[in-house]
Order: sequence, then C-alpha cells, then structure tokens
Amino acid sequence: MRKHDIPEWYIDSCRKIRFLFPRGHCITYAQLYWQLLYYKANSTEDFYQCYFEIYADNEDKEIIAGGMTEKEKADRVAEYIGEISDYEYYDSDWTEIFLKGKGDCMASRYAMEILCRYIDVKAQGCGGLNEHGKTVVKADGKYYIYTTGFNEPRPRSYMVSETTYSYLAEHAKEMGIWMGYFEG
Repeated sequence: MRKHDIPEWYIDSCRKIRFLFPRGHCITYAQLYWQLLYYKANSTEDFYQCYFEIYADNEDKEIIAGGMTEKEKADRVAEYIGEISDYEYYDSDWTEIFLKGKGDCMASRYAMEILCRYIDVKAQGCGGLNEHGKTVVKADGKYYIYTTGFNEPRPRSYMVSETTYSYLAEHAKEMGIWMGYFEG
C-alpha cells in the first residue's frame, strides 16, 4: 500500500479493523433509510403510492384493475384493511396498519382514505372526535359511510351504510369533513 502512496492513517485503520467493507455498506444503508424517512415524512401519499405499486400482490392489484365498480373497490379496500390489521389502542398512525398490522380506528379510517384515493375513489376520513372509525366514500355517484370494527382481532369488520349528500352537508362540521372535496 505504501508503494502506491496510500495514506498512513488508512494503512493503520486496515491493521486495526481488518475489514472495511461493512462500514461502507452501513453508510450507504444509512443514506438510503434517511431518504426513505424524508420522503415518508414529507410526501406520505406519494411514498405509499410507490410502496403499493412495488409490493402489492396480484390480488391487491385487482382493486386497481378495471371491471369493478367504485363501490366494489371501496368494499375491497375495507376488507383488505380488515384482513391485515388487528385493533391496538392509541396507535393512530395509519402507516402502522401496513407496517405493523395494527392500529386503532383513527388509523383505519385514514388508511381507508389513502387507499381509496390511490385507486381513484373519493374518500375522506372523518376528523370529528365522535366519528369513531368512520370514512365517507363517494362511489358510483352515491355516498357511503364505512365504519371500522372496534377492538376486534383480525379480520376486523366494516359496517357500510348509504347516506345522502344533504345529511353529510348538514353534519360536515361535526364529522370533520370538507364537502367541497366530493364536489370536484
């Protein structure tokens, strides 16, 4: 190494460590994870859109494929979330539904919203405190409220009830939804 003008500090490091390859990998992986965390924190919807495009299995991709009505797609999304997640108190981060397979009703309603938006079905998780686990979905020109099961093991159930625009408009503020989203 001295013959090729390698710095002395590097030669000393090689004597002490003997193998430097894992440190290089460690730095590369740290940079990769930093980038992933950055995109997950700052572009959450885009991050999970890419995640689902890469990791979704064929059955999951059927939701995206044609031939299903919007209502059937929303039903399948609710069923999918119910199949992959257990109820866990005070775990309201919707990403944990997919990463840990656990989450509370708030996590379920926002996971439903994100997946529905991904497949071009209009959905909005209710932000009101009394709207436990409810997601409003506009599918095939009608409005539905999907309510996730509370404190259930996998598969969690979803109740679906049809509602009207006028009911939602009247209760939008207390439900924590913005009706303008559904109009566009």
